[in-house]
Amino acid sequence: MTTANRYPVTGRRGLGLAGSFLLASALVLVVLAGWILVTGVVVRQDFNARADVAAATADRLTVVGNNTSITIAPSPDSAIHVLASGRYSTSKPQVSAVNNGGEVLVAARCPDELIGTCTLSAVVSLPAGMPVQVNTDNGQILASQLTGSLDLRTDNGDITAQQTPGTLVLQTDNGDITVNSGSAQVRAGADNGAIEIILTGVPTVVEARANNGNLDIRVPAVGPYLVDARSDSGKTSIAVPQDNASTHRITAITDTGEVVVHSS
Repeated sequence: MTTANRYPVTGRRGLGLAGSFLLASALVLVVLAGWILVTGVVVRQDFNARADVAAATADRLTVVGNNTSITIAPSPDSAIHVLASGRYSTSKPQVSAVNNGGEVLVAARCPDELIGTCTLSAVVSLPAGMPVQVNTDNGQILASQLTGSLDLRTDNGDITAQQTPGTLVLQTDNGDITVNSGSAQVRAGADNGAIEIILTGVPTVVEARANNGNLDIRVPAVGPYLVDARSDSGKTSIAVPQDNASTHRITAITDTGEVVVHSS
């Protein structure tokens, strides 16, 4: 007589139950995360920080940011001061300033958060004539009343330079660039965004290039200028004195958008 198996094969059932449990757990986590985002149970906290560093031995400043909007302006003294403020959900922003001898490095970083958001703004004050390089992954950059050379770059955000007579290099992947300055050399590039450059003095070099955006260049009427203004898809207007032998060069090129070069 054959005895029936009192314990039928349960492997598949066990795996099925385990899979169902894991699926249910994942669904609970997803629902919980959605509920947190909708109801705002994850409380956003205020963040404020200050950093000060002596800059007497430094000859340049580098500012690095992540998810941070950065403003650079003159310091009331010979030191470099950083004031940062923002809000975060789970991961606190990080702000630091270090003098490495010839270079002062300022870092203002807002971490990427899985749940919630982090926003940070940093105001960096420095000796007006010190050269500056700023690079932020996601945030706008504003520079004003600085006389040293400026190299300002952001992956996503607008760049504005006002009353900045030094050499300017400005680059954004996604955002507008605005310059109102007496700079003699301006190089600006935007992958997706408009560029407006207003200069109060006759420049030596102006270069504005965009993949998708209008270009508006205004310079003193005295000139003359060597002008190369082009658009693959859009109108081009040149209304300044021109001379192909001029040492004052203006280049304004966009793939899509209007190009205007005129007197201010």
